[in-house]
Amino acid sequence: MYNRLGVERSFFYSVYDDNFANPIQFGSSGLINQDQSRKPAADYIYQTNKLMGNYVYMETISQDPLVDRYELNGKSAYVLAIPDEKGRTANYTLNLRNVIKANIYTPSVGIDSMRVASVSGVGGKFSLTVTETPIFFFPTETINAKTSVTNSVNNLVSSNDFKMAFIEKKTEKENSLMLNMNIYTNPKGIHHRKQLSKSNN
Repeated sequence: MYNRLGVERSFFYSVYDDNFANPIQFGSSGLINQDQSRKPAADYIYQTNKLMGNYVYMETISQDPLVDRYELNGKSAYVLAIPDEKGRTANYTLNLRNVIKANIYTPSVGIDSMRVASVSGVGGKFSLTVTETPIFFFPTETINAKTSVTNSVNNLVSSNDFKMAFIEKKTEKENSLMLNMNIYTNPKGIHHRKQLSKSNN
């Protein structure tokens, strides 16, 4: 979050609890348990730094829910959350146009890496459930313009609205085929029209 405000890095000094037995909330707000294992907050910090440490904040797409776009080497990643400590949940549609597949990373307790799930979009749109715990959205597959045109043609050919016209072959007993040809060979622009007759033999 600090990156989006232009702060390059931040440091957490409350590694250990001031007094683990203290019932006051901030008396036990350290990041490490008494046995030196990580608390959930430390797990989340470790996992986020591992996944997003080199990404740079680019823009905020939505304020509620909060949707930020980050970038690394020309590739975008999105962070979605509702950071108001009210336990709210919201449905949000992330519209990325040419993106068809993505990975969603969710912070998890007791492990070193976030849990990941692969999702597919419809027309570049992804329906997401956003909570107080942030999710990290990484596009993994896009569709280019050439593929899009090819798919559109294939859908047209396979649809019921597309009808093929068939030309019925003439039989020998029917009238001969008449071919009309327009010839523009005269340099003075005089139009000559000739009618040619060809029999089907």
